[in-house]
Amino acid sequence: MKLSEAYERLQWGNPVVFERVGMRTAEAHGHAPVNIGTSAHMLIEMYLDMAKAAQNLMRPSADFLVICQNSQSGQYLRRWLERIHQTLHLNIDPKQDVRFFPLDGGNMEMVRGITWYSWAVFCDHSVKETENLERNMGPYRLVRGVQQFQDHWIARDRDDRQICRLTKKGVDELIEASTSPITIHTKSPVTYPAYQAEFLNSRVRLKRAFER
Repeated sequence: MKLSEAYERLQWGNPVVFERVGMRTAEAHGHAPVNIGTSAHMLIEMYLDMAKAAQNLMRPSADFLVICQNSQSGQYLRRWLERIHQTLHLNIDPKQDVRFFPLDGGNMEMVRGITWYSWAVFCDHSVKETENLERNMGPYRLVRGVQQFQDHWIARDRDDRQICRLTKKGVDELIEASTSPITIHTKSPVTYPAYQAEFLNSRVRLKRAFER
């Protein structure tokens, strides 16, 4: 399922129209997209990744991890994810396949003993903001992959649509602030997790999206 189809079925409007031109410009052109928050967008990106991972890995589920600020935000995000599932009904189980890890007193046993893959580690924007990172807004929120072309980088969304051009500094800043994993496309592509910390890094394997 493409991102635009998922947004349409959720009645969230068109993500590309909204993120590229903004609410006022979109309305001036006869569109009325819903202002979807960063957390909701992260969840739909993860939900679609979960379905793609299940398909590519030829198994019913894969372990996904969402880093959140506290248990309350984790419960809120899980309810959001379940509502998304009730509408899209893809062949996954969000109650079993995702763990929400709260940074304020989360049980470390929740993340120990599991090999997490970089493409399956997401992060709520509130965590980034506590680290003095501005959330990615506008078209930057859609970026899921970047590739270098001479002196610039082309950024694309999950469905390989070109979103914008970036400098190397822009790429680094975008990956650091992103709430979804981003793939760097080179001869040996690798997907970077949306959150990195000492307690987690030793358990995360850097892999290209949906590879073990």
